[in-house]
Amino acid sequence: MLSARLQTLPEYTHQHRHDHHQAVIGVYGGAEVSVDGREGRLDTWRACLVPANIRHEFSGGRENQVLVIDVDARNPQPQDIHYQDFVAVSRLFRQPVVVGLDAHLQQLVQVSATEIRRSDTEQGIRDHLATAILLALSDRLDKGAETLPLRRAGLDPENLRQYVLEN
Repeated sequence: MLSARLQTLPEYTHQHRHDHHQAVIGVYGGAEVSVDGREGRLDTWRACLVPANIRHEFSGGRENQVLVIDVDARNPQPQDIHYQDFVAVSRLFRQPVVVGLDAHLQQLVQVSATEIRRSDTEQGIRDHLATAILLALSDRLDKGAETLPLRRAGLDPENLRQYVLEN
């Protein structure tokens, strides 16, 4: 149904798409996201939800880490043991969006990231923690959690200032 990994985002990335949904959640540092021509920002208080087959790219600052959760976009059968979880999680991927995390969900992400780092080879632990995060996120969205629409691409004055200072 899903897989989870911790990843450091490179400073520059290429645009791509894939046949699975993807949640990218800030663990530390900052990152920029571009999804289908719209931009947003990730940090430890935000997650980006990308539906399957949507063009996107992520790039990170000098030091960053994100939790990437890939979710199978195919529907399991109703008799499948994970069917109800899949239904709840798939609601997250109706459209690309950046979602604000409340303090408890942010703590769950941080604790989960620590455990994933500790149990680097234990896929079962990573998958269960990722499922818990996505189910909690789905619950938050159902209850009106803050969503930040991705904005049209354009010049970001802060990025321009930083580029001028560095060059």
